[in-house]
Amino acid sequence: MSETKSDLIIDIQNLSVEIDTETETISAIRNLSLSLRQGEILAVVGESGSGKTMVCRSIMDLLPISARVTDGTISAPKNKMAMVFQNPMTALDPTMTIGKQLSYAIRSGGKCRDKKVIKTRAIELLEMVRIDRASERYDQYPWQLSGGMRQRCVLAMALSREPEVLLADEPTTALDVTVQAGILGLISDLRDRLGLSILFITHDLGVVAGIADRVAIMQSGSIVECAPAQEIYDNPKHDYTKALMDSLPSRAGGLDTPAASEGVNVLEVQELSHYFKLGRKSYVKAADKVSFDIRKGEIFSIVGESGSGKSTLARCIMKMYKQTSGNIKYDTGKMMLISQDSDAALNPHMTVKQVIEEPLVLDHMFKSSAERNAYIESLLDEVGLERSLMNRPVTMLSGGQRQRVSIARAFGAKPKLLVADEPLASLDVTMQMQIVRLFAHLIKEHGASMLFIAHDLSMVRFLSTRVGVMYKGELVEVGTTEEIFEHPRHEYTRRLLDAMPIPDPALEKEKLHRFKEGA
Repeated sequence: MSETKSDLIIDIQNLSVEIDTETETISAIRNLSLSLRQGEILAVVGESGSGKTMVCRSIMDLLPISARVTDGTISAPKNKMAMVFQNPMTALDPTMTIGKQLSYAIRSGGKCRDKKVIKTRAIELLEMVRIDRASERYDQYPWQLSGGMRQRCVLAMALSREPEVLLADEPTTALDVTVQAGILGLISDLRDRLGLSILFITHDLGVVAGIADRVAIMQSGSIVECAPAQEIYDNPKHDYTKALMDSLPSRAGGLDTPAASEGVNVLEVQELSHYFKLGRKSYVKAADKVSFDIRKGEIFSIVGESGSGKSTLARCIMKMYKQTSGNIKYDTGKMMLISQDSDAALNPHMTVKQVIEEPLVLDHMFKSSAERNAYIESLLDEVGLERSLMNRPVTMLSGGQRQRVSIARAFGAKPKLLVADEPLASLDVTMQMQIVRLFAHLIKEHGASMLFIAHDLSMVRFLSTRVGVMYKGELVEVGTTEEIFEHPRHEYTRRLLDAMPIPDPALEKEKLHRFKEGA
């Protein structure tokens, strides 16, 4: 499609941005040119550190103090833009009601001062982003709402200034698959209804297949490829684009998943329930009469939305919570946990070596430090980390490196059962694929079993032997991976699968129309 200057609402030419650190100057953006057309949704896709967010901040004049534009020009309607960030809890004040924050945003636009008119407008905005019972939500606090609800509130605040351009920086990354589909449908619908131009930032090509008109691929501060969405997905030209596409589970080929031992269970969960008290007489059934088993050498996955009880179940199995009722039968052997947030799970005052060797020392696994060090080095080799990182503080590692350290620590203790609670949630798509392949390899080599908890159905399908589906604290369906994904029996399972992103723009656009109605 040819474009003229009059078609463009944002025009970036030869932009370069540098960031000063204590030891060096980093080129965050390098000679970047990019344009956003009127009424278009342009997706900018790349891994962490590629410079995606820095592009948004440059457009919005929100660069950190240590960063500066060294070259290039940005043409944009500065007073007609709004931005939606990845984590709504950092954008919302937990001490103020949604209504008060939204009213402040409307009032700061300077068009209205009447309190009744402002409240009416705030409720209209909440209804526009399809929040149910908007007048009730107006008086609630952010912490009383779900993640999807909070993201809708942030969208409402962005729309309060009646922008022409919306910059959305990873707005669905932390959301469950059904909530994500609803938000994507809402964003597309807002473009159609309000005539917005949208710059959508993400690290996952699978997410934007249905909403993007064009896709720009970003690597190391530069745009390496930009084309209509269908062309990017059908005929990627740059090697980095091809690598991103190959990291999508649906295109990654087969995985050598270990075979389970029939009749040999390492874990049996029988009628397990765990209730959280909310007061003297009220409680929440986080897990309710859940029963399943995990076989030797098996990767058993549990999927479900946030609040379905997945993590509560994992914590009961790890004896972090005491179950309200039911039984857990363990095969004699060690269990290890890999958490979602490696930042919180690893002691920031420790080096890589100290983190990995801690359980080895506690269990007296080696007679000498030389033997222990050699074992740690072999673990680093297995998880794909350089031995030179042994004495580096964990705070100086990337997110993917920290998660590999967590995996080395867990497998190094030689557990019979590994519990991995959302271990991929904070990682880029290429790193996710690497970690999943690593799990399969280590389970096979070490003869362990794994309970894999996730909301990313595509990765679950790629990795698992069997799958259990949780909904509102209940395990509603269990079956082989093929049974669950090809012949789902429960309505909730079918709804989850229907919301799973497909890296095909034509198919995703068809599906998007359904979620626009139910967004």
